[in-house]
Amino acid sequence: MPNTSPVNDDATVTRYILERARNVAVANVFPVGAITEDSAGEKLASIGSMKAAGAVAISDDGRPVMNSRVMRRAMEYARSFDLPVIDHCEDLSLARGGDMHEGFSSVRLGLRGIPSSAEGSDGGARHPAGGSLGARFHVAHLSARGSLDLVARAKARGLPVTCEVTPHHLALSDADMPAYDSNYKMRPPLRSAADRDALVEGIAADLVDAIATDHAPHPGSEKMQEFEKCPFGIIGLETALAVALETLVHSGRVPLVAIDRVVYHRPGPRPGIESRPARSGSARRRDDFRSRPALDVRRKPVLLQEQEFAL
Repeated sequence: MPNTSPVNDDATVTRYILERARNVAVANVFPVGAITEDSAGEKLASIGSMKAAGAVAISDDGRPVMNSRVMRRAMEYARSFDLPVIDHCEDLSLARGGDMHEGFSSVRLGLRGIPSSAEGSDGGARHPAGGSLGARFHVAHLSARGSLDLVARAKARGLPVTCEVTPHHLALSDADMPAYDSNYKMRPPLRSAADRDALVEGIAADLVDAIATDHAPHPGSEKMQEFEKCPFGIIGLETALAVALETLVHSGRVPLVAIDRVVYHRPGPRPGIESRPARSGSARRRDDFRSRPALDVRRKPVLLQEQEFAL
């Protein structure tokens, strides 16, 4: 994602990322360019030059573009350069100041809420626009039932719309959050049990295209503040597969083949994107993007003292 320092909003940064990856990376690196300069949402970034330098998609990550005209132009450019648009669908005017999902739990705890409509209203405006312009549109970390309904309708119309969900939105709801526990603060927030169940059904019904980690770690000194002051985000990389297996497969709600589809197969490179192996000579070199270790899915994950998951 382009939430780097500096923001990946021009070809120079894109080339630097790929050069560093070739020299030191032990995994494939596919840079995503910014939609707007500095991800500020006002002026389009150098989309064409980033594509030429190696960017595989455009996104402003967790900073949605609120200017509809700018977003429309971005989708037109994305179509021209055959780049998918990855969007954090959120109406900031509805979500501003919120700390958790708006519902019974937020009222009980006296915390400001972020309504599901903040995701659905923004996404509803963008999906048809993206499809009508021919741009490939990907909804990042979808969390609400209404948003999934919009994606289902867009797919039924044949529009090039895809979506992903996160392990924590599949496993937890706002009712599971201990009072004022900042480890449960994320964006989008944990939604209602009905929203959570709808996402699980979306995987079973093949509406959801991928499970993404939405990995957003923070130092304990930042996270262990008052709930209203601490940053949004939790770890996801170490726990994603374990949570998906425990929540979906071991519970009997989703077959293992569906997890294989949304974790390994669909998140792979799209046509026209070559796999970029890690540096030559690396002990962990991967010549195939979809190379993966063998796992014993019957074993439950174990939380180690170092707070790491082992399979």
